[in-house]
Amino acid sequence: MLTHPDTTSAEQPGKRIMLAAKRLLRATPLWPLLRPRRFHAFCVGPAKSGTVSVKAMFAARYRAGHEAAFREVVELAILHLEGRGSYRLARKRLRIRDRRLRLEMDSFNQLGLLADVLAVEFPRAKFLLTLREPTSWLKSILNQHLNVDVSRRPLERRLRELLFHPPGVSYQPSEHSLQRLGLFPLDGYLRAWSAHYTRILQAVPLERLLVIRTDQLARSGPALARFLGIPEASIDMARNHMHRCPRDHRVFETLDPALVREKVAEHCLAVFARLDELAAASGISAPTCEAR
Repeated sequence: MLTHPDTTSAEQPGKRIMLAAKRLLRATPLWPLLRPRRFHAFCVGPAKSGTVSVKAMFAARYRAGHEAAFREVVELAILHLEGRGSYRLARKRLRIRDRRLRLEMDSFNQLGLLADVLAVEFPRAKFLLTLREPTSWLKSILNQHLNVDVSRRPLERRLRELLFHPPGVSYQPSEHSLQRLGLFPLDGYLRAWSAHYTRILQAVPLERLLVIRTDQLARSGPALARFLGIPEASIDMARNHMHRCPRDHRVFETLDPALVREKVAEHCLAVFARLDELAAASGISAPTCEAR
């Protein structure tokens, strides 16, 4: 019986040498020249707004990542939310991360928490903000939190708590189904939706920002191409709906519809109206907010 020689041990030293050489190159002025960017953009929509799809649409032709260097960014996000972060620390870590990855489309919802740093430190970068109508987003994020168990992932568990259950937010009497399942109060979810979008609007100059509705990603090719200065044909529009919900737990249907409408109106309507205006400027038709 013929056997193939074991080349693993022979390949490992060569692989290690290549990795070491790459690390050295990253520290030199040659690295950006070896990995030039055709554009530089951050996709900073919230979770469940299409950030996975955006990465997929660009991945075939460009260096695109979704939640790249996950732990590094989440640690910075937690420090920011806890009030223990600093601009200097965020600047240093984000620049090191960017130099290492050299992504062209950097899609990561928690980078939105650091948008003020990104906008200053990367003045040539553009920002794509995926806009999902708040009622649709709420249903999706409830399913996401049940489908992805973070009970044994302390970093992600802490991030969820900071985002969706900050001090002063409590359950309404009719929200017992959320509390029983370990989900967060409606106020927590919808405040987080509003805060995320408001932060981007405050941090990013409008001339560097493109707002595209999640339910219009399939028709966003011309707008994206113009905004980024790339051929429309280089964007894989067939991949506009990735990361579909694997299971609908139908928790949303247990909520009081009147309470949902009230909370969406309280926390989200004004922000949605502003985003709606910006999204309309892309020439893609608008959805309506279900609380209207």
